[in-house]
Amino acid sequence: ICATCTTSSLVAIQRDEILNHPPALRWDDRQSRQEALMLEQIRLETHSAPWFPPVAADSGIAKAVFLTTRYRDRLLDPDTHVVEQLSLINWFLTGRFTQSESILSRKWAFSRQEPWPEAFLVQLDHKLDAHLGRSGLGRSTTWLREKMLPGEIVGAGDLIGPVIPRLSELLNLPQGVKVVAAPYDTCAQVLGLGLLDHPERLTLSFGTSLGICA
Repeated sequence: ICATCTTSSLVAIQRDEILNHPPALRWDDRQSRQEALMLEQIRLETHSAPWFPPVAADSGIAKAVFLTTRYRDRLLDPDTHVVEQLSLINWFLTGRFTQSESILSRKWAFSRQEPWPEAFLVQLDHKLDAHLGRSGLGRSTTWLREKMLPGEIVGAGDLIGPVIPRLSELLNLPQGVKVVAAPYDTCAQVLGLGLLDHPERLTLSFGTSLGICA
């Protein structure tokens, strides 16, 4: 099974319960405009992630900083995390937290090959320290990553694990069906429609945005 969805819809969870506070942020939520401007300034000043488009309010990292600065006390609970929608789905299926590298590279300016550089982290630490304080948390950016991006980073095609037995029974699936990491929605569409093998074909992706893929 491969699950896919939109990028950077963030959901707060505590153990195995979805929380209403902090609130979930949809992929098109624009509340984190100020945080996006701050992050983009840091990115440019430190020459970080030159391959990344300008940090926007719909990016995962801007939303993460937005939630950190406004819901500090709730997020300090060690059992509370904020996760990407796709991470939540794969956790529900397998009981294992993972992070999609295709989403991280697109909405968090982060990948296994090119993680956040030290100069970027130092400046972001300075911004976050004002909200988090230093008592017992260690480095603020380390805390942010562990809080918002728990688990291993997986690339498209990587094995995440088998569907948990009780869920297999509920869904009438054979025991041992495996869950494999997929890219985000439009990339998965290109693969699913077989466009890589048919260069003469086009597809239109309709939603709140329009994509034309060949």
